[in-house]
Amino acid sequence: VIYGLGGQPLRGADLMRLCREAGDLGESAIYLGLDFAPRTSDYPKRQVLLDRLRREYPDVAGMGLRSRDLTPDLRPEGSITLAVHRRSGQWGAGLASEAAGFLRGIAGDHLRSHPALFPQPLGSYCVDRFALSEQELRDPGGAMPVDLALLALDPGGTQINPLMGLQPNGALLMQGPEQDAVLWQTLSPWLQRALHGTFIAFYAISPSDTPTEDKMLGALCGVLLDKGWIDVGARRLISLREEQLASAGDPEQETRMELFQDGLDAVRRVDYRRLPASKPLEAQEQEAPASVRRLGKVDDAYDSLPRFWDQVGVLYQEGAVSQLAPDPYLAIGAVPPMLSAFRDLSPLRTTLPRLDPALCTGCGLCWTNCPDGAWHAVASTPGEVLNGTIPAAEAGPLRPVVGRLAERIAGSLREDVASPGNLGSLLNEAYAWLRDKVPAPQERGRALDTAAQRLTDAVGCLPVSVTAPFFIEPDSTSPGDGALLMLAL
Repeated sequence: VIYGLGGQPLRGADLMRLCREAGDLGESAIYLGLDFAPRTSDYPKRQVLLDRLRREYPDVAGMGLRSRDLTPDLRPEGSITLAVHRRSGQWGAGLASEAAGFLRGIAGDHLRSHPALFPQPLGSYCVDRFALSEQELRDPGGAMPVDLALLALDPGGTQINPLMGLQPNGALLMQGPEQDAVLWQTLSPWLQRALHGTFIAFYAISPSDTPTEDKMLGALCGVLLDKGWIDVGARRLISLREEQLASAGDPEQETRMELFQDGLDAVRRVDYRRLPASKPLEAQEQEAPASVRRLGKVDDAYDSLPRFWDQVGVLYQEGAVSQLAPDPYLAIGAVPPMLSAFRDLSPLRTTLPRLDPALCTGCGLCWTNCPDGAWHAVASTPGEVLNGTIPAAEAGPLRPVVGRLAERIAGSLREDVASPGNLGSLLNEAYAWLRDKVPAPQERGRALDTAAQRLTDAVGCLPVSVTAPFFIEPDSTSPGDGALLMLAL
């Protein structure tokens, strides 16, 4: 039995199903927690892929085992589990470890933790969990039931689920406005409706100018006291916190104690049952990024950006990555170019590459090795470039002279009359040559001049490289077949 593949947690429900069905499992290896061939998907193009997988790989369904039952509570009686919902790299990253270190010995001497350790892009939604118990605590699994969920992020996000694993008599704690009605409106309509269907206790604390883990730790202790989950009083908690900070020699002990006590005193319980749930927003059709729409039809190629969007990208956008299942495309470990169109990864980089078109050889190493799929490479003949850009730039008067302009661009590059750099310089040189060689009536000339300026303004900054594999070699064999290489980040 293999578990943990793809970072999947070990779930008690899966273990129980394994024990019940072990005698009937025919595979020599079973992947726990994975459904290799789910039958349905909320996304039509994903559904097409799943249907193909079941037809072409009929035995794959038996390789995985995942229970649909609720996760059983395998903790000893009296255990307490806390979950911190946060964004990776943002405030709250150390809150779980700070709370566990302080509460150990108060809520139980035995500790088990499941922090969000897997590398994730900054700002990704993640959950840190830890459990405390007076009795010996074995690993309750990565999907352990939760008694207290703490939100260290915006509660209005549509891709978060703070009620995940939360017990029916559990508690939810967050920072927010002092007025309960205003606080309630910061929650997403989905979370409001979900809370109305539970007996979960909802607590809140007014935010500080700067979020502090000490104030939130105090509020967390206030919730534990109010729920009766710890046997010590507020004064004893304050004393224990003072001792902990003093033993660590913390130079900011006095300030941190003030924040801790402020959180302990100020946390309040919100009577949300008297507050109406907001109407849910109308479901909107999942719109693909412009780069995907522009590429048009979907095909089966592994490097097809539309295919990748419809079968994978939309799941990430909607926070539905749990619907991903093993498939041949994922097994390749390759992603299409222009993948960065799905989300902006530039904040994760301290430096960005700058292209020098004159030095480009067309080797392809930049766009094939880019870890973010940020480079977009296009190789097109001058005629194809003009025919594709003139409609977009609303430069229609140039259409009758596209052939002459394309011939001039190719010829000037072939004879080293023009130097590669950007598309604007090539267009300007070719158009100046055309106007000199082919006189036009005054009105017609003004229309051509205006159209040429529009075209240059629209696409003139695009870098253009003249390379051996794309331009020189094809053009030497068949003049006019040489392609300009354009790279965009």
